[in-house]
Amino acid sequence: MEKEMINRKNFRTWSSITILSIFLIGCNKEVKNRIPDKRDFPINTSAPACNDFYDHVCSKVIDSFELPANRARYAFAFSDSDERILEFKKKFLSELRSRDAISKRESQLKNYYMSCLDLSLSEKSELNYIKETKEKINNIKSKEELISFINNQFFKGQQSLIGVEPFANPSNPSKSDLLVTANVVTLPDPSYYLKKDLTNDLKVLITEFFQIIGDKSPEQTMKTVWNFEESMSKVSPNKIEIRQLIAINNVKTIAEFKKAYPALQIDNVLTKLPKGLNIRDFMPKTMKHFNNYVDQSSLDDLKNIYLYLTLFGTIEVSHKEFSSKKYHFLSTYLGKPKERAPRGEECTEMIKQRFSKEIDFFVIDKMFPNFPEERIKKLVQSIRGSIVDSLEKNQWLSKQGKEEAIKKIQSALLQIVKPKNEEEWDFNYLGEYSEKDYIYNDILLGKLTREKRLEDATKPINREKWGMAPLAINAFYNPTLNKFVLLQGILQYPFFDSKMDDRDIIAGMGMVIGHELGHSIDDNGSRYDSEGRLRKWLKDEDKKKFDELTKPLIEQFNSVGHDGKMTLGENIGDLVGLAAAYKTAFPDSTKEYSKEDQQNFFKAYGRIWCEVQTDSMKELRLKSDYHSLGRQRVNQQVKNHPGFTEAFSCKEGDKMYLPESKRVKIW
Repeated sequence: MEKEMINRKNFRTWSSITILSIFLIGCNKEVKNRIPDKRDFPINTSAPACNDFYDHVCSKVIDSFELPANRARYAFAFSDSDERILEFKKKFLSELRSRDAISKRESQLKNYYMSCLDLSLSEKSELNYIKETKEKINNIKSKEELISFINNQFFKGQQSLIGVEPFANPSNPSKSDLLVTANVVTLPDPSYYLKKDLTNDLKVLITEFFQIIGDKSPEQTMKTVWNFEESMSKVSPNKIEIRQLIAINNVKTIAEFKKAYPALQIDNVLTKLPKGLNIRDFMPKTMKHFNNYVDQSSLDDLKNIYLYLTLFGTIEVSHKEFSSKKYHFLSTYLGKPKERAPRGEECTEMIKQRFSKEIDFFVIDKMFPNFPEERIKKLVQSIRGSIVDSLEKNQWLSKQGKEEAIKKIQSALLQIVKPKNEEEWDFNYLGEYSEKDYIYNDILLGKLTREKRLEDATKPINREKWGMAPLAINAFYNPTLNKFVLLQGILQYPFFDSKMDDRDIIAGMGMVIGHELGHSIDDNGSRYDSEGRLRKWLKDEDKKKFDELTKPLIEQFNSVGHDGKMTLGENIGDLVGLAAAYKTAFPDSTKEYSKEDQQNFFKAYGRIWCEVQTDSMKELRLKSDYHSLGRQRVNQQVKNHPGFTEAFSCKEGDKMYLPESKRVKIW
């Protein structure tokens, strides 16, 4: 699910997670060690494959690499590609600054980029915004007036009491519902509020923030804000609960919302939303607590909470010492690199986030002319065929379950490489952005984004629209649309190169394709049918057997330091993806293939997960990422595949050996 709007207000600087994890937070090598066109992944012969396959494949490239201080993670197969694209976009934006005869969309990029680059103007913009926001809040005389003011900010692209997100109707996925959430928690997971060192340091920062904005009792005000944060964290869903809540159709009328949460005056927002749409109460437990907290709080307390949520994340260049402390906090606890990237690079990343499709539209054909799209299409279809073949031979599914699963895989919409027309690109609304005021630009973009999403919600959902910019190093599956998208960005070495052997491509790229299509029948995808409806198509006995088969996978990942339940869907995706890729590469089960070919297949798979990261990034991922770490994505998955045991002659007593009775095979 995409984020509701551009979020300046707090620490939630990560985007929604799809297949390939949060690698983009650390994705670049410094100029003195430029990214190679094709990185070498030498095998470590002193680390036996049957002892630790990840070390066998990855330790040499990891040992040869020094993580730059302004990067938190480097996943070689992804980050090399992203760095090449980043450099191209930096050059494009730099050249755009001096061009006059440009289109309206290019003008948006140019103005937004220039407003970010000029630090003196950014400082002025911040100070004005802080001053204006404080004045508006200070002039409010009652709780009712304050809540009305905050709710009205929703339509202005700013911090409001609630978030509203269009989401497919579970019974009719061609129609949108509006998902309503409490838009207030600042840390990425409730478990972070239990870390005393983190919370103590955050309290110091909050106190200093209130000093900066002129609060007369900053320490006492901090306590008010912290009581709010802490109480909300106790009723906020964790990552496992969020996946479950998405599948619950908790619809309320506007009258029912008003009755359930009277203190929030939500009807003032909902009555202005497009008519005829269902309103889904995504987190009723959280909303109820939020309503009660607002009801019981004083006007001054609510004012201070709002100022914190609105301005804490805004302060950057206007108070450099505070900004430095805040960044150190993010680096220490929340996965940010130790040092910031240069300003020009940060501004490029900002454009990549806010105008991802627009900038990709202008550079994709320059970066990837004459791309062999047909070859990719054939590969996707061959992987799809392997999954269908496995389902047809499945021994435990009921006849109905098998037919439904096969129908879902066969009918999945496939979108490859890049959008084909403007409707598929689905650009932002055009806006008149300033060259001098980046906060004005952020607010305008937030406003236009909300307007667009609400307008889109009134129309039938268009399956053909691309939900992600094509130069993202990614691929994804959408269960409500039964759609798989393979983006141009990931189609670089080591996943794809026109000179690579098909079998090497299948091991990496084929696994990604199988992984995403596998999501259609994982623990979450299996709740949705071939048309994207939330419908129970697995019979009770099928679901029971499915749970029995996946339980050992949960236990395997629990045993290696992961939350096996939280990562189950992605681990199933890897399991299905690797099996489908292997079946495509070695289709004849009666034929004896060379061990060298089999070994090269698994080596090609293993190297796509080689990575380096900081400790705080590792902790962040373990708490909030549905994907497992690279080492486990390699070792735990190949252990379950009989082809690996055969290829490397692993035997009982080897760390990478699992007896057949303990290997997990689902489909």
